[in-house]
Amino acid sequence: MTAIWCFVLAVGFGALTIYSATPGQASTESLQVTASPKWYRAQVSSIQREFNPPLGLEMFVHPRCPCTRASLGELEKIMSRLDGELIAAVWMYHPQHEPASWAYTDLWRKAESLPGVSVLADRNGEYSKHRGATTSGHVVLFDHRGQPCFQGGITAARGHAGDNLGSGSVIAIVKERMQGSNMSDQLTKSSKKKWTLRTNVYGCPIQNSTEDRIHVQ
Repeated sequence: MTAIWCFVLAVGFGALTIYSATPGQASTESLQVTASPKWYRAQVSSIQREFNPPLGLEMFVHPRCPCTRASLGELEKIMSRLDGELIAAVWMYHPQHEPASWAYTDLWRKAESLPGVSVLADRNGEYSKHRGATTSGHVVLFDHRGQPCFQGGITAARGHAGDNLGSGSVIAIVKERMQGSNMSDQLTKSSKKKWTLRTNVYGCPIQNSTEDRIHVQ
């Protein structure tokens, strides 16, 4: 009996490990130059800084995805490290047939509490579609012209907080850009490859036929 129980535990642990390490669907868009988003332009216009405006970051979130708690935790660390050098918006998926309270979960409240972060409703996921984001926790980093600098996830696995390539890349790219360096050239020339312009995203699908089965209070 003990052997059977140990086998069941091992199988369960193995399945959980595989699930945690399985990324969500990859972005449907390549990194392309677009105009900077309206919310970013509005915030930058209120900042009294003529040169080197802060970079912008967008995160796309399913408000009932438990995996995304870790992504928001990483965003909090990033904003703390890059105080004044980065402004961000979290777009919360909100199906058009659901009341406003549907999206107002603890993830929304967590995002609201982060300094330098705006929380916006993504009605029916239209904006996430436009930006090519399909998985909760997807991040796009861009400069004042709308030039994408990075996209992907900022956790190493589903629901796993801690140092990871995505968060490290965002911090490194912002610091280099604010110092006037071309991070893309540095990444191409670097043999160490400590940073990257794209990472996997670990989270729930932003739009899912089973979305109501995902529960976060």
